[in-house]
Amino acid sequence: MSNEIKEKNEVHRKVRSQYAPVAQAYVTSKTHAQGSDLQLMLDLAGNVQGKSVLDIATGGGHTALAFAKQGAVVTVSDLTTEMLEVAEAFIKAQGYELDYVQAAAEELDFADASFDLLTCRIAAHHFASPETFLSRCHALLKEDGILLLNDNITAEPPVLAEFINRIEKLRDPSHIEAYSVKRWIEMLSNAGFELLDFRRWQKEFDFWSWFERMKQPTEVGKQIEADFRNLDDWQQAYFQLQFEGEKLEKMSYEGGLFVVRKIRTV
Repeated sequence: MSNEIKEKNEVHRKVRSQYAPVAQAYVTSKTHAQGSDLQLMLDLAGNVQGKSVLDIATGGGHTALAFAKQGAVVTVSDLTTEMLEVAEAFIKAQGYELDYVQAAAEELDFADASFDLLTCRIAAHHFASPETFLSRCHALLKEDGILLLNDNITAEPPVLAEFINRIEKLRDPSHIEAYSVKRWIEMLSNAGFELLDFRRWQKEFDFWSWFERMKQPTEVGKQIEADFRNLDDWQQAYFQLQFEGEKLEKMSYEGGLFVVRKIRTV
């Protein structure tokens, strides 16, 4: 077995290990269930009535459900069995019967040119190989098909990117990397996609709710809280930190939505 395959398998093991016990928390998470970015995805997708959609790394199933409500024919995928189970229960409770497939984002086993639209929301920072994921997306889309890629992004100053990736990995050991806008555009272009639209926004979190969702020891949360407190003033301003005495109440960092089209081949 090659080192690359071993590393990929280890990433997948960590993701399943981390998310199996907390799957239900992602159904009820306000960030995932109520985030305005979900409506933005629907708005930028346009009319999806009757279109074939694959929701990749569905988590709690909110994106899949939102597109199903708009009349799309949705297939739902996730690496973690427990995530698919809670997503299916949640979606069925809303009255929708969809298809579900357990698969890693880099290993989606569908015929080429199967889908009009692919969605992936707040998940790509866990992928073992974003390049392989994007290559697979390109193959799965029909000619001129659309990918809506929504994920956490990092600011360009390396010190901010390094900080957010470090604390995310402390909070969630299965975190791989959040990327800058520049890096995502480069990877998307290399994979054969044309950028149609891009939106970015600041995502606010209740710090301790954000941390506790991952069921890590409290000491780790206190370490992350101290790391935020020790940032320089300009760095604290970027993360929009709000303290109540010594307690960190709120923090934020950026999300980004890339709307890209599979480039037409001659």
